[in-house]
Amino acid sequence: MPEIIPSINSVIPTSYGHTHTVTKVYQGDGPGETKVVSTVYNVTTYDYMGKLQTVTNSHVIDYLV
Repeated sequence: MPEIIPSINSVIPTSYGHTHTVTKVYQGDGPGETKVVSTVYNVTTYDYMGKLQTVTNSHVIDYLV
């Protein structure tokens, strides 16, 4: 009799990803300069074995205009 292999669908967590960007504008050091700082948050929420887990990472982009 062949061996039955269990389904892996119940083992793979369902995940949801969201990106949030916070942008702030400051006066630069020199005359007429504007500093823009954007912080990007990547949030992943997933359900693993009936328990919600959240993972967040971020990075910052800043530049002068």
